[in-house]
Amino acid sequence: MKKFIGILLGVILIGSASMAYALNYGNVTLSVSVSGDLSISISPNTHDFGALAPSASAVSTAITITNDSAGYVQTYCFKGFDAGVWTLGATQGANTFTVAAAFHDSAPIAADFGGEDLLKSSGWDDEDNGDISTGTKFSIDGGATGASVGPGATRSLYYRLGMPTSSTTTGPLNITTTITAILP
Repeated sequence: MKKFIGILLGVILIGSASMAYALNYGNVTLSVSVSGDLSISISPNTHDFGALAPSASAVSTAITITNDSAGYVQTYCFKGFDAGVWTLGATQGANTFTVAAAFHDSAPIAADFGGEDLLKSSGWDDEDNGDISTGTKFSIDGGATGASVGPGATRSLYYRLGMPTSSTTTGPLNITTTITAILP
């Protein structure tokens, strides 16, 4: 047994002595970028609320937003805009309407939307792209969001329109909203 241990130690010592280590080393930096663009598809890209009474609120049908980029995880941003003589606002008023947008797996009711879902015409989180979706902003209950959406994933988006309390036009008016994809 002692002879075996001695031979084993000898093999280990000889094996260790034969290993050589470099005293100097260099680094190699590898660079790469991901090809393709951020991209979304929107279907349908219009919704007709029809004729609504002053002060009324209505919720759109589902609008499907799909991340059709080439492998990018994306977060969605929203911008709202004035429409003719109507001003986009935080509350309904004379010639002032509201628009809220939120992701949800099924059709919400108007009361499900919160203040964090309101679109603005200025003062956005990101001046180039709009207000940025989070786990709560532009989401009814956090179950479906516009934050960190994987490639090929779809989301159902709903809009709530709040009509002005009074209007100086009968319309029809086209209300434009912009949805932009950014990297999370």
